[in-house]
Amino acid sequence: MKNDAYLIKLEKKILDIGIKKGSSVIICADVLKLMIILKKEKINFSPNDFIDLMIKIIGKKGTLIFYSFNWGFFNGKIFNHSLSKSFSGALSNAALERKDFKRSKSPVYSLLVYGKYQKKICSMNHYNCFSLKSPFGFLIKKKVKCFLFDLDYKNGAFPFFHVAEQYEKVYYRFFKVFTGKIMIRNVLKKISIKMFVRKNDYKITTIYSSKTDTELKKINALKKSSFFNIKISLLDVSKLYLMTLQQLKIEKKMILRRKSQ
Repeated sequence: MKNDAYLIKLEKKILDIGIKKGSSVIICADVLKLMIILKKEKINFSPNDFIDLMIKIIGKKGTLIFYSFNWGFFNGKIFNHSLSKSFSGALSNAALERKDFKRSKSPVYSLLVYGKYQKKICSMNHYNCFSLKSPFGFLIKKKVKCFLFDLDYKNGAFPFFHVAEQYEKVYYRFFKVFTGKIMIRNVLKKISIKMFVRKNDYKITTIYSSKTDTELKKINALKKSSFFNIKISLLDVSKLYLMTLQQLKIEKKMILRRKSQ
């Protein structure tokens, strides 16, 4: 990767938004637009370059996490812990091929982890998808941040919302057990996992509304910036989780969800 002024600016922008040495960060990023911008400047930039930059910033005492979700298990496909691709984007698949990242145990909601909490997260049994005893609960406890690059937490599935829904035992979801096969260390075995799934007749979309940003900024839980018209933000996962719990108790006045059209 060419040592160019653009890349130095990118590193500074990431530092300015609040990521530093020792940070524990979940990365939710789409780097395609960045790669196009840098290509015009004749700078070769790959997903691995982005990962290397983030590792440089957080250092060995930090933790870097990518979602590596794969829903094939629900459809009867064998989940291969080492080889099954992530449905969570190019960055997570690049991390999957690296030796410095390890994958957590879930055949559906796995995480790819580098750094301080790698051993802890990847040794956790994860057969209850949204339990507070899962890696998601551990990340809430450790007050990790979520770094969003050209993505918005409001426009897609955010697993910590579902952790809050399960904790509150919301009426529009119920527990369902799925059984399937996984391949780990060349050993095939049958397992069952439990997931708090949505009832088919519930007509509210569980996605954070546009008002959520305002409420998060009031409690210093969201910081926004941009890099060459690419939106970036740093989100406090624990504060958003606690806010979600509070909002789920007052559903009729809830600001965090929007009604389906």
